Amino acid sequence: MAETLSPEQYDLSKPSLEVVELGKDDAKEIRELEEKSWIPELQADRETIERRLELGHTIFGLRFGEKLIGKTAFCYSNFDPKKSPEEQNFPQNFKEFSSIPKPEQFNAAFFYDLDVDPEFRGEIPAKTLIDAAVVRVTQKGCRYGVADVRVPSYNGSLGFEQERRPQKPEFKKVIDKYVDPDKKIVPIAQEDLDFMYLEPTMRFYHQMTGAIPLWIAKDFIPQDEPSGGFRIIAYRELKKAKMSLSKEWSVISEKSYGEEFIKELSGFLKEQKVQSILECGCGSGHILKGLAQEGFDCLGIDDDLEMIAAAKSEKVPKARFMRMNWLRLGRFGGQFDAVVCRGNSLPYAVSWNRKEIDPEKAQKAVVESLQKMWVKVKPGGILYIDTVPKAEVEKGGGPVKFDAPGVNLEGTVEYDLEHRIRHMKGGGTIHGEEFEGEAYSYVILPEEIESILRDLGAEKVWSPELENEKNYQIICARKRSD
Repeated sequence: MAETLSPEQYDLSKPSLEVVELGKDDAKEIRELEEKSWIPELQADRETIERRLELGHTIFGLRFGEKLIGKTAFCYSNFDPKKSPEEQNFPQNFKEFSSIPKPEQFNAAFFYDLDVDPEFRGEIPAKTLIDAAVVRVTQKGCRYGVADVRVPSYNGSLGFEQERRPQKPEFKKVIDKYVDPDKKIVPIAQEDLDFMYLEPTMRFYHQMTGAIPLWIAKDFIPQDEPSGGFRIIAYRELKKAKMSLSKEWSVISEKSYGEEFIKELSGFLKEQKVQSILECGCGSGHILKGLAQEGFDCLGIDDDLEMIAAAKSEKVPKARFMRMNWLRLGRFGGQFDAVVCRGNSLPYAVSWNRKEIDPEKAQKAVVESLQKMWVKVKPGGILYIDTVPKAEVEKGGGPVKFDAPGVNLEGTVEYDLEHRIRHMKGGGTIHGEEFEGEAYSYVILPEEIESILRDLGAEKVWSPELENEKNYQIICARKRSD
């Protein structure tokens, strides 16, 4: 899905998108957005919108200035991906799906009506809405998120101004296999899962949220001609039974870098005349929130949904967070006094939460990452990076242990220097929860980062020492003033 917000429209250094909860007073505006975003057969009238709100549904709107450019809706229900639709009385059509009254007890959120004004469609508006909804339902205790996914590639929608999707015969052929005269909703066979991603909408949801296809629903919206009435029912586990790598990483970061580090880092940045900060790979945001409380204007970006949901769960003045891959920074405007990528995040440019790493792709991504970040530094500003010290790499890894109140972890670090791969694995307990995981990253030495930064035209490259940074080597580069 192409990003249509131009750098002139969307300046990362300025807050310009705002998520708001909509109510009955906004029904007219919601209806107008429906007319712009959906084909006529899918547009909800004002009465339907108001009824959904009366049932306890939530509608989040996205404003760009005063203009409502997007929205998404969700309701609460109960769901178990291991049970059949019949066993859990799953809604048989969209009217039922979008008309569920809020139950007293629930474990899931049913998402529907994610739409963005065609003029503004793209990654950032959609992610901003999705992230806000995920934060809300996770706070409410939901374990699962469920969505009905349109499949306009079934028949194609070239004749509609709201969307122009060509038909994909191979996709239609697979969907037709699931027409069962006795059942309206049937499970997707394992061998057909990859075919579901031929539909761009399903692929988009998977990329944005990690949602996976579960069932095919026929006659879900019979009047949806492009989709042939079909929907893919997809879901994502929001709260996993086992602790995730993202949560483990956040806990270790918060235990390792407390108030003393934040104060010291703040002092260093103030010495560099920094007022605005962009942190790439901000994680759960505790460092950036601390810097915001020190008076800096802060924006944190991270492409991990769980991390950003945690960062957004607690609002701090002067700290904003967006889900974005830093490799996409060049698509947007705005510059900052300091661009920060710390916590050894840079070497994970293309390998975070993955079970393998392609060293060649990783090396290219690291160089491209530094280039993208450098563009976001204002003239006279600085780029702040940290990475594993050369001495640790030369040591060749070995056992590691992390002990802190409530946290007991042990593991190993291994280096494959021929292929430039660092592999961490281990496990233990974090506040009573069991954890076991591993992570792969590219090995880039501090002097290699320094060389890249000099090639980018840095006026000065140096390695400041912060007393409370005990894990990584810092490399800073100053951009020449205009």
